[in-house]
Amino acid sequence: MASATTEEHVGVRHVDENILSSVNLKQDDNFDEYIVLIVGINDNQHLFENLPMMISRDRIQSFDDIARSVEFIHSQSNINIFLIISGTLGQKHALEFICETQVIGLYIYCMDETEHTTWAKEVEKIRCIVSNPTKLIIQLHRDIKKLSGRWPFDEKSFEKASTDTSQWYHLFLLVICYRSESIKLSYQNMFKECREYYQNNYSILKQIDEFAQTYKPTNAIYEYTRDTFLYRIVNHALRTQNMKLITVFSPFIRDLHSQIYDYHRIYYRSNNQFIRSVYRGQNLSPEQLNHLISIWKSNTSIITLTTFGSTTVDPDVALDFVPLEDGLTACLFEIIITDSYNDYMKMMTRHVQVFANIASLSAFPREQEVLFSLVTHFRIQHIAYRENRSDRPWVLITLELVTGALNGRRFSDYDIIDQIEKVEDPQIYTAIIDMLVKNTEDEVKFNNTNWSIWWNNLSRRWATAIGNQQPLNLIFYDCFTNNKYWSRKAIDMHKTLLRSIPALESNRSSFSNLLHESRRPPRPIRTTTGERRSIPEDRVEEVLESALVTYLL
Repeated sequence: MASATTEEHVGVRHVDENILSSVNLKQDDNFDEYIVLIVGINDNQHLFENLPMMISRDRIQSFDDIARSVEFIHSQSNINIFLIISGTLGQKHALEFICETQVIGLYIYCMDETEHTTWAKEVEKIRCIVSNPTKLIIQLHRDIKKLSGRWPFDEKSFEKASTDTSQWYHLFLLVICYRSESIKLSYQNMFKECREYYQNNYSILKQIDEFAQTYKPTNAIYEYTRDTFLYRIVNHALRTQNMKLITVFSPFIRDLHSQIYDYHRIYYRSNNQFIRSVYRGQNLSPEQLNHLISIWKSNTSIITLTTFGSTTVDPDVALDFVPLEDGLTACLFEIIITDSYNDYMKMMTRHVQVFANIASLSAFPREQEVLFSLVTHFRIQHIAYRENRSDRPWVLITLELVTGALNGRRFSDYDIIDQIEKVEDPQIYTAIIDMLVKNTEDEVKFNNTNWSIWWNNLSRRWATAIGNQQPLNLIFYDCFTNNKYWSRKAIDMHKTLLRSIPALESNRSSFSNLLHESRRPPRPIRTTTGERRSIPEDRVEEVLESALVTYLL
């Protein structure tokens, strides 16, 4: 790969001091993982002096060599990269950089804008072509700020609902949102995480201390809608899909979901479901819009929201959030809530996906906000995209709220939630979270695993296991037929359950007696936590052969 030669920017190119004072992101850090990467720029250090006045110095990386720049990009995972490159190098290497998924914006910083405009028009992800550093800083500030929006649109905010890997993450979110009331989790780890991140920001540390002293779960919606560190942190955690980080913030996530759920239930118990459509205004990059169009044109156009989604009943309010910007497409999301959907929800005693009009609870009631909770499903009905938008400068994207994604299995999200809410043993709940998290720690291994086998096993065993009151974590462990670690944990749990049967324990030295005892009708047993369980009749001999023979004999 070619080496870079730095492009000289002759003359004094200072950034307007008034602009610098207004774009400081360090005092209002949006908690997103991003890096500003500078490649092949030599402007007598003016850019390097000005950028740290907007963002922390540790978020800035600089290279003169293209190969080292690419190597650095490859070393980063789950990091958004804003790449500033000289005009000469951009013309030669822009196509290499835009292929990197971590690079979400390319900024051409040159001496002659006209010279580089022609070739740059054909390159996606280029956010601006500028010779003026003030304009560069302003554009960069806008793009970084967008990461902290309440409903950012990217591949991790919306997912195709039908993939086995996305279903694993959705299962994790359901476990977080529907944790039993009897299992209490501490908020201290969440406060600790916030304080560590903002350790040098005394104004936000003060906010965190006040929040820790005054927060009540019944105020979750109000706290989320305030313009503070909280919604930025929660959105950041959900967008990264880092399960360890999400688990830290899970006490608040559950509080927010539960409050939305309560108001959603009240709404559907009334006789007036007056919300027929809600709106969301947002600027989309060409990549984001194309991603949405590709899902719309696919066989399965159902998408699942994996963050909290802010909308409004007033389209004019929604459009106020989408100022026209070069390189972005202004979009108005219209979400339709049909009569058939309302009728279905009114019949249900339990709701899986929920939303609520939170205007009376919001810190900004004039926004007339309707807030959607996690794992909400939408069908993309239409995208009215036109190249010529002279009469209407925005694109209308119509979504329909649907009851869920069909998975062809013998259980539904309702069944999963019902069992999650019945888990009252903190050890079992923690074990389930641990199982979900551990399987995603190795991203390559996770993506290469055939998860359809696990889901099919769960589908086959669900009714029998639930009917025999097996612990939920054991049901999940039993589905790992090709994973020695989780199969071993399943065997160990079965051994513990079997040993609690006196007749089996007293005959452990005799395999023939064990088999004789195992052929008796299943009997209720007690786990180490005192819960009554029974051994599935069609599984006892299999379990004895796989567990007791290898361990007891």
